Amino acid sequence: MLAYDFISEDISPLKTSDTGIQAIQMMEEYRVNHLPIVNDSDLLALISEDDVLEYENPEDPVGAMPISHSRQYVKDYQHILEVFRIMYLQRLTLIPVVNKNDKYLGSITLHDLMFKIGEYDMFQNPGGIIVLEINTRDYSAGEIVRIIESNDSTMLGLITNSMQDTTIMTVTIKVNKLDITPILQTFYRFNYTVSASFGQNDYNDLLSDRYDSLMNYLSI
Repeated sequence: MLAYDFISEDISPLKTSDTGIQAIQMMEEYRVNHLPIVNDSDLLALISEDDVLEYENPEDPVGAMPISHSRQYVKDYQHILEVFRIMYLQRLTLIPVVNKNDKYLGSITLHDLMFKIGEYDMFQNPGGIIVLEINTRDYSAGEIVRIIESNDSTMLGLITNSMQDTTIMTVTIKVNKLDITPILQTFYRFNYTVSASFGQNDYNDLLSDRYDSLMNYLSI
C-alpha cells in the first residue's frame, strides 16, 4: 500500500507554457482543484484552481503565476496512510509523487485514494461497530483486542480520534460479527464507556427499510 501503487494513469501534468485557462479546463476534466507543473521529469510546483482564478490574467502561462502550494509532493515509497494525512492537512485534491531522485512519476487523486481505502477489510466486510470514550492515559489497544477475541470475534479495524482540549479520545472499532451484545457486555464489565454501537438490530432495520423501499417502488 505504497504511494507508487496509487498513481493515476489518467492525469497529465501541466507545463510552464500552459495557460491558466488550459489549467482550469484540465482541472474540470479530471475533477480536481490542483495540478502539478512539470518540465521534462522535474516537478516545479503544484498549482491550485484558486491560484489561477485569483491571477489577473488567466491567459498567461502558469509558469508566471504565484503559486500557494509550491513543491508539495510525496515519495513513491511512502505508505498510503501517510499520503492521506498530508493531503488532509494541506486540503489537496491531488498530490504529485516523486522518486528518490525527486523526479516526477505521476499523481494521486483524492477520489482514487478514497476508492482504494474503501477496499480495506474494515470497509468491505459487514460487521458491528462500537464507539468507546477513553482517557488517553488508559488507552490500550491490546486490551481492546483481548476483549473482542474473548468473545470469539475478530477486530476488522480501529480508528482513534482525540477530542480537542481534553484528555478524552474516541475509539471506533469494527468487528466481524453483527451480534455485538456479548462484546458490549464485556466492555461494560471492564468499566468502558460505550458512547455508541451499531449491530444486528441496525442491520435488520436497514434491510427492512430497503425492502419497504423496493415494495413501494414495485407498487408504483
